[in-house]
Amino acid sequence: MAHLTIKAETVADSHAPVAIVLRVIDVPGLGTIVTVVLVADHDQGSTTFSLLVPRVELPGAQSAPIHTEAITAIHKGFIRPTGQDQKYTVTALCGTAAIAPLPR
Repeated sequence: MAHLTIKAETVADSHAPVAIVLRVIDVPGLGTIVTVVLVADHDQGSTTFSLLVPRVELPGAQSAPIHTEAITAIHKGFIRPTGQDQKYTVTALCGTAAIAPLPR
């Protein structure tokens, strides 16, 4: 299983600077999981969003419909009661895979 972590530049929004952290993991038999940390607070807890990206073959086709899922995970903070550490919400997604130039 390959694992790649990419740290992007700090982005300033109206509230505070945010460091965007992406994790890209290839999982045989599943596809690629792309995860972004939406909220990072070790004391209060954090929130991540993971997109399951399926492998898509487009031989001779310009596009193909795809169906996948995304998982939003809320992780408890440093101080937590006993029990499960994460709460998951799964969202079904559909769209179109297409061959197109990468944006610059």
